[in-house]
Amino acid sequence: MPLSPVEVLRKVPLFSGLGESDLSAFAELTRERSYPKGSVIVFEDDPGDALYLVAAGQVKVVIIAEDGREVILSVLGEGSFFGEMAVIDDEPRSAHVIAMEDSSLLVLRREDFYSRLRSSPEVAISLLREISRCRARCATWSSAASSR
Repeated sequence: MPLSPVEVLRKVPLFSGLGESDLSAFAELTRERSYPKGSVIVFEDDPGDALYLVAAGQVKVVIIAEDGREVILSVLGEGSFFGEMAVIDDEPRSAHVIAMEDSSLLVLRREDFYSRLRSSPEVAISLLREISRCRARCATWSSAASSR
């Protein structure tokens, strides 16, 4: 039986410290999307207009090297998320994300995310914490992208 949006959010570090009312408020803003194995969820250079939460399945974050090789930057499973940087900095996507198996994701649009951040500073603080944790990962991705 698939997890409810609230249960998915509870597993995601960005939202795990929130109370039930905040989790429910965010859950109401999400949209569930299903992606079959091998499908591209986002393309590099697409507008970064949403945060994605992996509810089920597994996805890979990849860039394509100059020689055409696929370079896997990260593999994300249930409870993981991506798109947080693009949602904040309004920059295009820095990599492709592809479903490694049939996957279900929750999508939270930038406008909705910002609206809730304004009324839920706990999430803003949690987001800052997560961004701080991913600095090394993001630096690795950046150097991998520049060496393509």
